[in-house]
Amino acid sequence: LAQVPWQSIPPQARAPAFWFPFSRPKATYAMADSGRAPCADVVVKIGGSACTKKAQFETLNDEALNASATQLGKLRAEGVRMAVIHGAGSFGHQLAREYAVSKGTSAEEGDPKYPLSERLLEGAAKTRLSVTTLNKYVIKALVDAGVPGMTISPCPFVDTEKKKLVGDRLPAAAAEGAA
Repeated sequence: LAQVPWQSIPPQARAPAFWFPFSRPKATYAMADSGRAPCADVVVKIGGSACTKKAQFETLNDEALNASATQLGKLRAEGVRMAVIHGAGSFGHQLAREYAVSKGTSAEEGDPKYPLSERLLEGAAKTRLSVTTLNKYVIKALVDAGVPGMTISPCPFVDTEKKKLVGDRLPAAAAEGAA
């Protein structure tokens, strides 16, 4: 992103997005032998704490989200290919904490981890619904700004343990499907 000087990014858009330029995007490492062209020049994360008002349950920060989307629209118009990811902010974290979703199963629930307790299933469902609500707002802001965003949910192919990716990376099949 050398062609986009930091100073040219409006102040209100600087905090919401984290810029990760790569000479070869990490998302394409697993695809390198597939013969397909890289899917992105850059990965951009719109932070959940920036695009929402984290202290207020399910409250969007419209100004920051729209500023980020507008800046990404300008980059796309300049030909920058990007993968945009976003956090959950006030959409998800509060429910996940209330239902202890990130803790997963407990020893008293037995081993293996399934079937999950009714409370954990309820919490996972409510958390997912909240996060997909935020995702709708993010996608709408991107599309309105000229970025044809589409959702690829990590849920079907990402596994975590103690809040870390199992194996410390996305499975190759997940990266392959994202191209």
